[in-house]
Amino acid sequence: MFRRWLFLCTTWAFACSINVASDGKRCAATEPRCLPSYSCVDDVCVRNGSVGDAGGGTVIDGGADAGAEDAGCPLEVDPAATLCPRDVYYLDPNGNDSADGRTPGTARKTITTAQGLNAGDEIRLAAGTWAAPPVFPQLPGVRDCPILISGAPDGGTIFTGQFNPRTSYTVIRDVTFAVQNRDAVNLDANVLRLVFDRCRFASPSPTMTVFPTELVLGRGNTCTSCLVRNCTFESGNGLGLADVDGPGFEFRGNRVRFVRGDGMVIDGNDARIEGNDFSGAFNRDNHLRFGTSAALVAFNVFHDIAIVFPDKPLLSGAAVRVSRNTFARISNNQVSLMSPQRFDDNLVTETNNVLALGAPASGDFNVFDPTVLRPYLDGGVQGTDRIAPVDFDPGTFVPRSGSAAIDSADPTLPVPPGGGSRADVGALERGASMLSDGRYCLADGGL
Repeated sequence: MFRRWLFLCTTWAFACSINVASDGKRCAATEPRCLPSYSCVDDVCVRNGSVGDAGGGTVIDGGADAGAEDAGCPLEVDPAATLCPRDVYYLDPNGNDSADGRTPGTARKTITTAQGLNAGDEIRLAAGTWAAPPVFPQLPGVRDCPILISGAPDGGTIFTGQFNPRTSYTVIRDVTFAVQNRDAVNLDANVLRLVFDRCRFASPSPTMTVFPTELVLGRGNTCTSCLVRNCTFESGNGLGLADVDGPGFEFRGNRVRFVRGDGMVIDGNDARIEGNDFSGAFNRDNHLRFGTSAALVAFNVFHDIAIVFPDKPLLSGAAVRVSRNTFARISNNQVSLMSPQRFDDNLVTETNNVLALGAPASGDFNVFDPTVLRPYLDGGVQGTDRIAPVDFDPGTFVPRSGSAAIDSADPTLPVPPGGGSRADVGALERGASMLSDGRYCLADGGL
């Protein structure tokens, strides 16, 4: 079973929040400062008393007993979960390398395998500014016992220097990357299952001549089955999002504000771009580029996106499937937004010139609002595709009760628990069972 990341959106025009629990994390710089069901108190996100079900269900208590509401939903395994005993080692930018690193008071500045690191251990980074992030050795992580490198849960562990990972089966969690004029992360070796979890990429704007990228997981090295999940990307103008070489890359549950620079370039088969929130603006060709690599782009919400130069498309990929996404309020494009291999079960509103493809005779269960003037290159729709009003519940991207998107998706798709007689079209399922942190789930993989 494979996890579907779905999320609720706020009423703010340019931000639809992702679905990761954020208790204790630093508030974002712009609205919404915290995720749904959290409030910003003294610049820290604090959980509210309950989570409202915008899909029309009941209010779910966010406390310890909320897991009972998750019956029938596959819960995702923590990527840092370990089957090995976990010892903790402490690092501090002002630490002492003659200390043992086993307590916060005896934190080291660097660490090597000579300190006794074993598979499954945690390296805990103190809050503060790391102008020179730690250079980690070949850490002893293995598939069932990954190494966890964790920062302060409030986002206060800040890397202002470039981070160069070179170790497999490692999870980097709760770190803020704020690197000026350089790639924030630049892979130093071929690695397996490197994970960035609950990280924040907040690099300042570049100079006139330097246009760095947040995540360089390639360019001579290979990142196999690597994962970026539950992170926020809120960079200044001109930065790239990710440049990834390697098969099996996953980008899930992230909140991304597009910037006027390079987007995401994926070179490697079986990429999955799922459950993300994309907004903002861009000015480069094919902001999501997959080349000839096979990929799935599913359950994302693309909304309130301004295309600075009207001749720039959003997505390209000869072997990409774009399925169960919502596209809303994408403006200023005079050419087709995308040219995937297949476009199915998507919900589109206030977005023109959608596909550089002819309409399939049988259709593919997409719903286009009448505001969409050109769904396909040749104009109208056929078969199971529909032109119908697309209405959302206020402040969300959940289809309104009675919407044509409800129970209109491909009948072979799985229906989430409580989600109706058939799957809904688009990224968010009305009435589906909701997890205690505000996420929806599906009964099985389906795609």
